[in-house]
Amino acid sequence: MYDTPVRKLNIPSLRTQCSEAQWRARVDLAACYRLVAHYGMADMMANHISSHVPDESGAFLINAYGMLYEEITASSLIKVNLAGDVLSKPDFASHNDGLDYGINRAGYVIHSAIHEARPELACVIHTHSWASMAVSSLDCGLLPITQTAMRFLKIGYHDYQGVVLDDAEKASLIADLGQGEALILRNHGAIVVGSTVGEAFNWLHRLELACQSQIAAMSCNSPFRKVPQDVLEATWNNYQPGTRRPYGVMEWPALLRAEPDSLATVYRHRLIELSAYEDRGVAFVSVTEHFDTSTPMGRMVLNLLATFAQFERETIAQRTKDKMLATRKREAEKAA
Repeated sequence: MYDTPVRKLNIPSLRTQCSEAQWRARVDLAACYRLVAHYGMADMMANHISSHVPDESGAFLINAYGMLYEEITASSLIKVNLAGDVLSKPDFASHNDGLDYGINRAGYVIHSAIHEARPELACVIHTHSWASMAVSSLDCGLLPITQTAMRFLKIGYHDYQGVVLDDAEKASLIADLGQGEALILRNHGAIVVGSTVGEAFNWLHRLELACQSQIAAMSCNSPFRKVPQDVLEATWNNYQPGTRRPYGVMEWPALLRAEPDSLATVYRHRLIELSAYEDRGVAFVSVTEHFDTSTPMGRMVLNLLATFAQFERETIAQRTKDKMLATRKREAEKAA
């Protein structure tokens, strides 16, 4: 098996098989998976991020279990209902030599519970980042020792009951989350939710910073500087929905614009992802996704790839030429 060349998954595009609303949800969700990986909060193929299907009550999108976050595309996501039935999925097997993917039971239990109990939410993110796991193991939990952490002054906590495989745990999970946006899973990790994918990612990023800063401060073995309770309450209130604009309104478009790998970098390093700009935003897609060459965007992407290919060929040719000249020079010097 180790003699077989590693190749990327071939996932046919599902764009023509879903509504425009569902496709935009798929694009945002795939982007969120990529961003969670980029910011170092992924746990290989473990954990999940889910999004409701805007025009289909009781349905949500989730990752195929077995794919890394870096591999997720809009078309690789699986649509399931609240009962765990797969409503639609890519034809993985036919395009990948029989390799097929389904959903993870633990992921379904957590995400279906929240989507069912709080249908107003668009996105649920569950992570096992090192910082959230560290804080989840502390009896003190998350401390309001930084301004960012004060945003989570009233965060919920859910006691560890083992790997979440039993539907019986749904009730206590929902009770502990309540109407909040974040939940620490004791001895486990964290969950955040949002009315949009961008909002949920914002909550996750800030929670991760709060956990990291606490672990850093605790490592200094020095007393914490306490903040008066009334100041903590006022600061927490400043972060609430009724006080400020929704999270993600400004940040999410910027995050999509700031996709870390430019087309050139992606091509030259032969990574599997490619950021392709659309008229209504940015789609994080694999190079195996279909580009519509009848559109200006599709033609631009293909032209860029051709340009990069030509650049690499010319670079390799020049390097080969330089090596030959250097070799001849050394041989001439030895002969002299």
